[in-house]
Amino acid sequence: RAAVEAGDAAKAKTEFEQFETAWKPVEDGIKEKNPKAYEAIEEAMDGVSGQLGGNLDKAKALTALSSLEGAIGQAK
Repeated sequence: RAAVEAGDAAKAKTEFEQFETAWKPVEDGIKEKNPKAYEAIEEAMDGVSGQLGGNLDKAKALTALSSLEGAIGQAK
């Protein structure tokens, strides 16, 4: 979030890649425990990835990150 707010697209992308790496070992457990939350997280991750893949639009990227944070909250 801080990298996006600062307009640092490269750092935001690197940090999101770290999140994706951390997600891999836990995603199956969440998918089994809470399929709705899993789907919401995956969809939100796609949104964030799409925003970080091109020209950084801070507002859209922050909205995508908020969606991801909300989806993660569903899994708790």
